[in-house]
Amino acid sequence: MPHERIEHITWIRAQLKLRLSDVGEGTRFVIVSKMDPFVWYPLTHVNNTLTLFLPNVTGLSGKEMLPGGCWFFATLDEDGQLQPMTISDAARKDLSSLEREFPYDKKGHLYCVELAAEGSRGKEACTLRVSFARKDARSCKERSLSWITQLPAKIADGYLKTLYAFLSRCHTYQGTHVLLMSETKATIDGNLQALNQRLDERGLDKKYVITSLFQETLSLSRLALLRSWSRLVALLAQQDFVFIDDYAPIFKFIKLNRHTQLIQIWHAGVGFKAVGYARFGKEGSPDARASSHRQYDHVVVGSTPLIPVYQEVFALPADKFLPLGLPRIDSFLAADPVHDASASILEQHPDFKRKRRILFAPTYRGTGQAEAFYPADKLDLRKIFDFCGDEAVFLIKLHPFIKGAVTIPENFASRIFDVSDDDLNGLLHCADALITDYSSIIYEYSLLDRPMYFLAFDLEDYQSERGFHWNYEAIAPGPICRDLDTLLESLRAEDSYQDKREAFRTLGFDHIDPHNSDRLIDTILD
Repeated sequence: MPHERIEHITWIRAQLKLRLSDVGEGTRFVIVSKMDPFVWYPLTHVNNTLTLFLPNVTGLSGKEMLPGGCWFFATLDEDGQLQPMTISDAARKDLSSLEREFPYDKKGHLYCVELAAEGSRGKEACTLRVSFARKDARSCKERSLSWITQLPAKIADGYLKTLYAFLSRCHTYQGTHVLLMSETKATIDGNLQALNQRLDERGLDKKYVITSLFQETLSLSRLALLRSWSRLVALLAQQDFVFIDDYAPIFKFIKLNRHTQLIQIWHAGVGFKAVGYARFGKEGSPDARASSHRQYDHVVVGSTPLIPVYQEVFALPADKFLPLGLPRIDSFLAADPVHDASASILEQHPDFKRKRRILFAPTYRGTGQAEAFYPADKLDLRKIFDFCGDEAVFLIKLHPFIKGAVTIPENFASRIFDVSDDDLNGLLHCADALITDYSSIIYEYSLLDRPMYFLAFDLEDYQSERGFHWNYEAIAPGPICRDLDTLLESLRAEDSYQDKREAFRTLGFDHIDPHNSDRLIDTILD
């Protein structure tokens, strides 16, 4: 019988990867508490590699962090017998360099991980010690003052929980109430708009009580937020189904009862940048032990290959994910609306007609909506203007999080345009080429099989501060340009990335058709 041994250990974001020697057929792998061997969690095993994902080691209903204490890696046979796994000499030498501290909130809390080898030489087991710490240089008086300052928020938290518990007990759930909501935008759009439109087209607004609530709560004062959330809690207490398409902080504070399903239709299809728990340990990552992302009953994704990606993003087990396709793709692929959206853009901007239309749509920089920006000084408008000549126009579409427009001098305004307020689908269908950086806008655009270009002047910084799901250079379906000059040269060159665009579509889509909303409705509601 093969003897499993740890040959090599590496970190990928908050995932600890252990490469093994020979693995016996049917062998199960676990991480076991040294204090209580009856406490253990299963490990994912693929191609002789074990994965320990810190924010959700179990992949089961508990979804808890790996608790503090000392643990060891072991095999588990059919009789429930544990056998500690040994570690090779080469792997043992690297253990000291594998210590990690993962900050996970703005209060200085750290999730600390240390690896060690214990036992006699040649039979050493690999252990993992987990501890929680805090980088806090404040005095006792300062900490006490901080606690007092936070007291109103704690009282408000308790009030919301109590209000929801009372109102939800007063309501009779009949499976007929549907809420479409957002806390990041004031009007309905994207996936939720497509879902709402299809519900109306199928006449399901007569079968269901469909309510929409769209508001921007992230920038509200504490008092205004409490008033807003009180109304929202009262509405949530009446719902059977709640659909969201972005981060909704209210679910960090209240947990919906068992009669209400919370369905996340994430607004982004598939891009490069790490989001959610894939950013664990970096600024802006979700809280280690409390996040709205952990509350979802279902998450709708575009394809089966994307499930492992979004498992890491939301720290949820695989059975929570539904590869039904994103509703907003329906209108993107429907012939008549596509024509209308494109025609509308050209009607608004007659200067775009009979020109090569180059759409520049980068993602934002910064940790979130409040701090979002794009370094527009990286764009040499004179060079772009000269490149366009009389044959092309350069269209700038900033991320919705970014407030304000790009300043375009009057002498460049005949060839360079800020279209940040225009319809995205119309712009994508109008564009002969797309320039982005790390944005998921490539998801829809890949369906058109038109050239894409990637202006990644800050690749190393972005990798360090935010991180990627995949190897950026390997997966980008177009040339990666580190500066504007290289980008303009690439725009002049012949397109040779058809194969990479096809591979990207295969990754992102199980279904390429305008029936994504129907699949969602049939699976969840009807």
